[in-house]
Amino acid sequence: MKAQIGIWIDKSKAQIITPKKITKTIYSEFDPKPRIDPQKREFGRFGKQIISTENSDQNRFKQQEVNFLKKVVTNCKHFESLLIFGPAYMKNRLLKMIQVDYLLKNKPIQVITAEKMTDNQLVAYVKKHFENHEVKI
Repeated sequence: MKAQIGIWIDKSKAQIITPKKITKTIYSEFDPKPRIDPQKREFGRFGKQIISTENSDQNRFKQQEVNFLKKVVTNCKHFESLLIFGPAYMKNRLLKMIQVDYLLKNKPIQVITAEKMTDNQLVAYVKKHFENHEVKI
């Protein structure tokens, strides 16, 4: 049997789906509005220079995103064909992360834009997709 996997992904979570059930849900640690200490300054002083904390916040968000995508890739290594779908830009970033991995880059992968769905709709969507799109390996 071919390992056919669908991944529904957005910024908050990723669900790994087979044509029969949702096998795993991975939640991201991405926090777009972190709690800021009231005594923390929005800038720092170093002599006559004023340093903003905006770059460090952006770097932290980017690192949280990369860690989330790495978790998703490590949990879906064994597949023959892959469907990545979701509402936002995260599906394209996941595709780029998979294409960098030398073990996964030559496998058939499809990326589709889709809206939010219930769990049953996700499983039905993956099942219908793989029934209609038989992949010749």
